[in-house]
Amino acid sequence: MGPNQHIEDYLSYYLGFSKSPHFAVLVNGPWGIGKTFIVKRFLEQFEKKKFRHVYISLYGLTSFDEIDDALFRAIYPLLYRKDVQLAGRTVKAIAKHLHVDVDLEIKDVLSNSNVDVYLFDDIERCGMPINSVLGYINEFVEHEGRKVIIIANEKEVKEGEDYRRIREKLVGKTLEVQSEFG
Repeated sequence: MGPNQHIEDYLSYYLGFSKSPHFAVLVNGPWGIGKTFIVKRFLEQFEKKKFRHVYISLYGLTSFDEIDDALFRAIYPLLYRKDVQLAGRTVKAIAKHLHVDVDLEIKDVLSNSNVDVYLFDDIERCGMPINSVLGYINEFVEHEGRKVIIIANEKEVKEGEDYRRIREKLVGKTLEVQSEFG
């Protein structure tokens, strides 16, 4: 049993809920300590049981549209093959010619996905205000009833009163990653 067994134990408990508990779990620790590795390795065990997770790095993303696009790519990677993109443009061109509106809201598509847990990484490296990012993630937790794991280095978050208030509403449990080399 390693120094981070508490993370796997709690994530097993959290993911074992039959319905969303309406809060996110934050996995916190300094850069390079292995937060992402620990969580991804743990989630791979669940995938063998038909449990599906989606990983999104927020590093460098600067708008909600970019986050939506990253989510869509993670959920539907086959749609981003060149031949599928060409077919999609062809369908849109034909629909436009026939005066048919084929624009779907990405949120509509995402809310119908069969994802069991969303994993948001690098929130402190996102190019958007942290409060906006947390508000975006809160949509999944509070309004969509989804399970969410956030991976962050909170020491790098430029926090204020709003951050603490939003974080308190969104995050129900914070798990600290410990160094494997004690």
